[in-house]
Amino acid sequence: MQQNLNSIGQANIDLGLRDHMTKTYGLIAGGLAVSALTAWVIGFTSLRSLVVGDEGLTVLGHIGLWAPLLLLLGAGLFRTGSVGAARGLYWTFVALQGIGLSLVAISVPAAAIVQALAITGFTFAAMSLWGYTTKRDLSGWGNFLLMGLIGIIIAAIVNIFLGSAALDFAISVIGVLVFSGFTAYDTKNLKDMYYSGLGKDDLEYARYWSALGLYLNIVNLFNFFVSLGRN
Repeated sequence: MQQNLNSIGQANIDLGLRDHMTKTYGLIAGGLAVSALTAWVIGFTSLRSLVVGDEGLTVLGHIGLWAPLLLLLGAGLFRTGSVGAARGLYWTFVALQGIGLSLVAISVPAAAIVQALAITGFTFAAMSLWGYTTKRDLSGWGNFLLMGLIGIIIAAIVNIFLGSAALDFAISVIGVLVFSGFTAYDTKNLKDMYYSGLGKDDLEYARYWSALGLYLNIVNLFNFFVSLGRN
């Protein structure tokens, strides 16, 4: 009798976890769709003049380039715990990110974009699946990956002045490794979050932030694969 109750309880937990993961990846898919649609409309129609003019980036182009980062930093400093605020942040962010991605659509050949998308999809799926299924404790990866990210940012700033193709290639390779690691790490955290005992609203709030983190991993992987394709 007790064994049957345990089996039923485990099945309920598995169904709940499946629902948790499905909702999160649904948010990611929706966010990517909004970004892709925004990027396509701006990058492949006459609206491209709204982001790139005769003298370079327009005001909207600069907004698309910098606003997502500023929005993310501001939201990180002033987390409210409100599900509505997290929802608004997420959908605003992915729409603005779509403006930034339109710059890639304008400057990179379509064939290179398709190739980068395919490799990004495979890499993300493989690392996310591994993060979900692994029994290893990945908690120690956080600081290591953060150090790698800081190193990438510093190297990218330095390379603005150096203009080194070799350094740009190295940054892209390390970027792929770092965000592949973040994908596995964030997926494992997303799974563990379900078992942490959070209430319904707190879990939904945290789910938006997890979706945003995984969404950013995809975007950064894509950008680095595009960069590698140029080298």
